[in-house]
Amino acid sequence: MTVRKPDEQPPKRSGVYQELNSTTVHGDSNQIGTARDVTFFYLFGRLSRWKLLAIALGLVIAVTVRNYWSEVTDWARDLSGDPALIATISSPLNAGDSVAMVDQLASDEHGLLLRGPSRQQLRALLDRHRAARVRSMNVVVILQGRRNHPIRIIDVRPRVIAAASNPSGTCLTLPLQGTVEEFEIKADLDRMRPDGTKSRYLPKSIDLTDGERATIDITVTAEQRWYEWEIEVIYIRGSGPEPSSAFFRLSDGQPFRVTGEAPRYATTYHDPSLIGIGLRSGARNSRCP
Repeated sequence: MTVRKPDEQPPKRSGVYQELNSTTVHGDSNQIGTARDVTFFYLFGRLSRWKLLAIALGLVIAVTVRNYWSEVTDWARDLSGDPALIATISSPLNAGDSVAMVDQLASDEHGLLLRGPSRQQLRALLDRHRAARVRSMNVVVILQGRRNHPIRIIDVRPRVIAAASNPSGTCLTLPLQGTVEEFEIKADLDRMRPDGTKSRYLPKSIDLTDGERATIDITVTAEQRWYEWEIEVIYIRGSGPEPSSAFFRLSDGQPFRVTGEAPRYATTYHDPSLIGIGLRSGARNSRCP
């Protein structure tokens, strides 16, 4: 064992740890407490100017991307063609609703109604004949925003695609159930303007961010003509100078159809038959039940 005299100095260490217990930074008397801190400053001081510039630039880019991430993701969605708004459309037949068609049904279709069609069969038959709701119809629209920044919905309105005289071939009435939702819009397609002095149909503007939803209940009426129509949603994104429009139809791409009532129909179908299956055929050349 080595015995050191009281006045003898301890042996010096070499390398970066030589002055571990007495190193100061810029004249500060605070001592650096660990070898790890000394190593960090030692290695950082050995980095070249270009490496330090690259590190600083990387930090600036990271902070910028973080601050503008919502704008970057919205821009990417725009570039990919992802719509800013999507809609879920529902237009069920309500109790007592009637639909009218230009022509009369074929014998097999007549038999199908008397036997009682399934919902899918009935929908196919109505689409095939471009059947229209008589007097009025109800459409429920659930709008959903698809951007981080709010989409401001200015108005939701019907847009007429085609018009013709009221059909008088076939009319049938189905006892089915419908729904009622939140925001209510009423439109008369014969006049195509909001009630009173209002400039828009929607009661108030709606702001939707990514994932947020709003439900609109649209009631459309017609007396004078037959109409095919779709839904137009007018909206503004951020501080954009001009409003944009999005157009929506039923999920299968079919437009909505509504018509005024004809004085008489060649054929009519209404309440369930006497045996409780299918529909009952009414008198010819009569009004729709």
